[in-house]
Amino acid sequence: MDKLSRETELDPSYVTGFVEAAGSFTYLRSGSEGQVFTLVFGVKLPTEERALLDDVARFFGVGRIYDVKAAPPARPSSYFRVSRQEDLEIVVEHFEKYPLRGGKRAAFEAWKRD
Repeated sequence: MDKLSRETELDPSYVTGFVEAAGSFTYLRSGSEGQVFTLVFGVKLPTEERALLDDVARFFGVGRIYDVKAAPPARPSSYFRVSRQEDLEIVVEHFEKYPLRGGKRAAFEAWKRD
């Protein structure tokens, strides 16, 4: 078992493919003039698929899952998010070892440069 797969049986290549389909690499702006940028890695799924997000969170061993309420017709969702700098290093390590192959790869490369 790969050392990155901590407390779950998820295959590291599966996690990369899953993130290719459902993940995001983005940032938050804060501060009085929006001058502070915080990088964010996240995956959002319908709440009924929360168990999969729990597995992904255990796989990385960092981050937190938030439940997001929604007004109809939207469905409630769950959002796995990693934003602490030291935790993001674990995320970057994974995607450098098990690289994204589709369009999300360019987003990841630009995101990690910031």
